Amino acid sequence: MMRHLVLVGAGFAHLQLLAHLRQSMPADLGVTVITRQQEYVQADLLVHAIARGQDLEQATVDIPPLLRKTGVRWLQQNVQSIHAADKTLLLDDGRSLHFDWLSIDLEAAQNRDMTEQQMPGARANGLFLFPQASFCNLWPRVAALALDKPLRVALIADTAESTAPVNNYHLELALAIANAFKGSALTLVTKHQHVAMGSAVFQTHVHALLKRRNITILHDTASAIQPEEVLLASGARLACDVPLVATPPDMPLLLFASDLQKDESGQIALDGWQRSGSHPWVFVPGQSAPASLKYWLVGLTDTFTGKTLKARAAQVTQLANAEPQLLACGTGKTLVVWVSLAWQSRMTGYLHANHNRNRLLKLLA
Repeated sequence: MMRHLVLVGAGFAHLQLLAHLRQSMPADLGVTVITRQQEYVQADLLVHAIARGQDLEQATVDIPPLLRKTGVRWLQQNVQSIHAADKTLLLDDGRSLHFDWLSIDLEAAQNRDMTEQQMPGARANGLFLFPQASFCNLWPRVAALALDKPLRVALIADTAESTAPVNNYHLELALAIANAFKGSALTLVTKHQHVAMGSAVFQTHVHALLKRRNITILHDTASAIQPEEVLLASGARLACDVPLVATPPDMPLLLFASDLQKDESGQIALDGWQRSGSHPWVFVPGQSAPASLKYWLVGLTDTFTGKTLKARAAQVTQLANAEPQLLACGTGKTLVVWVSLAWQSRMTGYLHANHNRNRLLKLLA
């Protein structure tokens, strides 16, 4: 009897699974991928390419050839709603699709309607970082402008309703732009006093790094974006040629409106295998930390191959103090902070970028 695995979205976790299935597809497993996404963008390689003024295609992977190579069923549609309790999806053409297991790994995106409410003018005047495929299409125009004159770039990292930054990606992007657009003025707009996620030592070195790179930090929030200026909540006006909306991606409305149980923070409640706490046949790897993806891959593959999963803690333990904290400096070097030690390493930057390239190459193999 055929069993049905449905993959909604084409994020890195799903592309990694498809690469695995190319080598060993169970004979009784049917796989359907539902996505309109045409490209996957590797965020770390994107920052590297921006810093060096390289073609952004080096950070992207075309999705259709991968799907054709795997031989899975591909539906170029969107999912309108998830009914996890009865294991069905409603597609945008009105059809219902049954599944035995479901995994959701949607492309990161910002809710533009919500952002427009919080920052009027953002839609018309702002450059959104997510989805990154769209950002990659528009960034060459910005780079071309920087060849003619120094630019005034405002990187808006959060909004008045934001809590804490999800990660330090916005900082790596700011450092990459500073390296690419030498002579331009770059301002980081954030309401958080601690602009970096990490230890106190890490934050101290990040602040010093931003200062050395002449990146101005404004502890404020953007209240509106107008042509050539950003209005701040404090009442100040920031002259700006390129307002980059780099707020963290939002939870997809598809997940928000689903019957999957949420946790206290409003995110989907997951166990250690990245399964829904209320519906264990639904996996959500895209909401997990990168280090947790290996557990998702093991958990999902063991599930559809009939192996018994061992018990895991409700959340994967994060040993933040046991591992060094890294931040790409935009110059080919990486800031490394381990406990009280800190240094910048070109070799670490090279190895990190090479590791990310190899991850993409494995998807294409």
